[in-house]
Amino acid sequence: MSSIFPTGREATVIYNWVDIASATGYVLYYGIQVIETSGTTYKLFLQDMLSPLINSTVIKFKAGTYIAGVGYEKGLDLDFDLSAAQLNQTLRGTAYVRLEYSTDVTNSANAYWVVKIRKWNGATETEIASGQTATKTAPNGITTYSDLLPITIPKTTIKQGENLRITVEFWGQGAGVPTDAIIGTLKFDPDDAGDNSSFVCAIPYKIEV
Repeated sequence: MSSIFPTGREATVIYNWVDIASATGYVLYYGIQVIETSGTTYKLFLQDMLSPLINSTVIKFKAGTYIAGVGYEKGLDLDFDLSAAQLNQTLRGTAYVRLEYSTDVTNSANAYWVVKIRKWNGATETEIASGQTATKTAPNGITTYSDLLPITIPKTTIKQGENLRITVEFWGQGAGVPTDAIIGTLKFDPDDAGDNSSFVCAIPYKIEV
């Protein structure tokens, strides 16, 4: 008799929630910044693994100028990697990515985020799917935003030894005078009492039945 629950070596797989109708299990990943003597990297972790590792991290981006009437400039480009897969895993369904961030703007500026879901084998990056948030016009001063971005993932296998990679890009453009500066912050704090985790990804995995 078939079952939605994995058997054999896959029996330890734990999903945050399951869509039984589509045989899809969702896993929540949190993006964090890891600072070591060798440099700074960005990782995807399960929530349960975060508490002993991190309190609060703030990433500042593009403390420069965006010119009105000129094309959008990229102010942030970060790759968040999951540890290498030990077994083949199949992605399929709609991913949901939450971005919570703030901007401190001189005058005003237009801004949006691009999120790319990829796989990485240590040498080659393969894009699986991507999405873009709605463009916002950030007014003068400090403004906080929250975006929930759905991204449709076609059936894709992450092979043993490959990494799931999620890339986030911030794009801005001046909206008014030619000296619109954005100093932005992307905050990673999964233990914050206000639930202010900035970057959370719900990734859909195909459940074999």
